[in-house]
Amino acid sequence: MSRKKRKSGKKKHGRILLVSVIACAALVGGILIYGVSTGRIGASDVAADTGLQSASELEAEAKAQAEKEAAAQKAAEEAAAQKAAEEAAAKAAEEKAAQEAEAKLKAEHPEFFADIKITLPGGTVKEINQDVVKSWETENADGTYTIDEETYNQHIADFVAEIASEVDNVGSDHQFQSTNDGIQTIPGNEYYGYQVDQSAEIEQIKSELASSAEVTRKPNYTMWEVAEPDDNGGIGQTYVEINATTQHLWIYQNGEDVFETDVVTGLMDEAHYTPAGVYLLLDKQTDATLKGEKLPDGTYSYETPVSYWMPITYTGIGLHDAWWKSVFGEGQNVWNGSHGCINLPKDVAGTVYDLVTFETPIVIYYTEAYELREAPESAVDKYLREQEEAEQAAAEQAAAEQAAAEQAAAEQAAAEQAAAEQAAAEQAAAEQAAAEQAAAEQAAAEQAAAEEAAQATATPTPTPTEAAAQ
Repeated sequence: MSRKKRKSGKKKHGRILLVSVIACAALVGGILIYGVSTGRIGASDVAADTGLQSASELEAEAKAQAEKEAAAQKAAEEAAAQKAAEEAAAKAAEEKAAQEAEAKLKAEHPEFFADIKITLPGGTVKEINQDVVKSWETENADGTYTIDEETYNQHIADFVAEIASEVDNVGSDHQFQSTNDGIQTIPGNEYYGYQVDQSAEIEQIKSELASSAEVTRKPNYTMWEVAEPDDNGGIGQTYVEINATTQHLWIYQNGEDVFETDVVTGLMDEAHYTPAGVYLLLDKQTDATLKGEKLPDGTYSYETPVSYWMPITYTGIGLHDAWWKSVFGEGQNVWNGSHGCINLPKDVAGTVYDLVTFETPIVIYYTEAYELREAPESAVDKYLREQEEAEQAAAEQAAAEQAAAEQAAAEQAAAEQAAAEQAAAEQAAAEQAAAEQAAAEQAAAEQAAAEEAAQATATPTPTPTEAAAQ
């Protein structure tokens, strides 16, 4: 190694030594300053001692101080833990007491813990909660509640009646978006709309209150619409549309026209026209027999077999194939209409049958005003009239025959009377002749007797002896 390098090495070792001395001095000074500032080393101790404490003494003091602080920290933590445990126990006791009180209250008044949310068409929610239930009961002076069954049940019935008053719309008109003629007002009828089943709803609410039910549901209905009120007037986007003026039918599914055909609806008179309205299928049948009015003798005015039958009213109106018709479309219902049904071409009736479900509204409307002709005589009336006419004719025939018989009898009696009179006259004449003959004979006898008497007077009467001799 060169001289230059050895000198460089000495300088390097000297710098390291100097740094070490400075570091030790700084450490000792820091310890002294910390000790004085914290009170652990008094200023007099420093002043009295001309030397420095050893590292072991400083380490022992620091260790003792750390142990003291750890003990204090542990004591503080134990105290905090004890306090937390006491607070937790108190809270648990409070919660237990609250739970026991709630369980006792729930056992006595389960209805207080029910939460019944009833969603009406359009989104309105009617709720029965604890506040509502308490308003239906009697609050006692001690804050408890008593149920008066009659009043309580009446409140439930009133609640349901209020729902019904807001919901029921059977018989109300519906606004419907037609295919070609804009918004149509469809007249209400008995076949479509909402109607709350109030009896069923009352019973369900009573059950839910008694079981502390928490439920969100719809009301109980006897009738309902398939869509919300703001969805095409409650008809929705899947439906059958029938324009009875143009005699045309469309079927829509999810707003898309999937099928259409010409039809024939009811004859335009008071008894047979097809009423406008919204309907749902009441039934679906294949290979059915359509029957007319039942006559008093048990037969029907007509019986017609069809392949597809879809009734929509309780009076016998429905959709079906009309295999006997060859012409369909506008104007056919005026003079060639049905008894009220919607007649379908036989080759498309099966398609309609497959597409239409029990949840598919059937919308029927007229786009032009119409006048109905007077209803013709019904089949039953015709039957009764003809029966009456037949009975009248039979009665008249019987009366005529009776009169003829009586006339013949009278004539026979007159003839017999005349014969009797003739016989009596002849008898009288014979008797007269006989009498006259007898009289004549009597007169002749008397004459003879007279003559004989006269002769006797002229000739003496012989004696018996003379007479015997003669």
